[in-house]
Amino acid sequence: MEPNALMQVAAILIGLAASSHLLMAVMRVGGVPRTPNWLDAGQNALAAAGVALLSLVALTDGIPPLAWFALALFFTAAAGNIAMIFLLHRKRLPVPLVIFRAFLAGAGFVLLLVSIFAQPYIARLPIPTMINTG
Repeated sequence: MEPNALMQVAAILIGLAASSHLLMAVMRVGGVPRTPNWLDAGQNALAAAGVALLSLVALTDGIPPLAWFALALFFTAAAGNIAMIFLLHRKRLPVPLVIFRAFLAGAGFVLLLVSIFAQPYIARLPIPTMINTG
């Protein structure tokens, strides 16, 4: 399959996971001490599948540099998720950590979308050159 098509499938999976990150952040800010287990499990499964697919494409066919940066943000959000699972099991989740994790997932998703859909336009931009007139 074409790498761009696989990246689009990964973007769909990661987009669903990122939207659930935002939903969990809104729930936590709204006063819910812990999100439901089904939401955590579903978000983790979607994120793991999307990041695994994106990592597979990155290691086999190669991805644009912006997508590598998005992948790094996804791994950072996953590390925050692992920290929340193991360190804060059955406790109230700290609001800043939940919001920061949602921000990382959302920023990574936007960077992934830009790397997938804006790459042909970015490639056609002229390269700026420095002209020394002095």
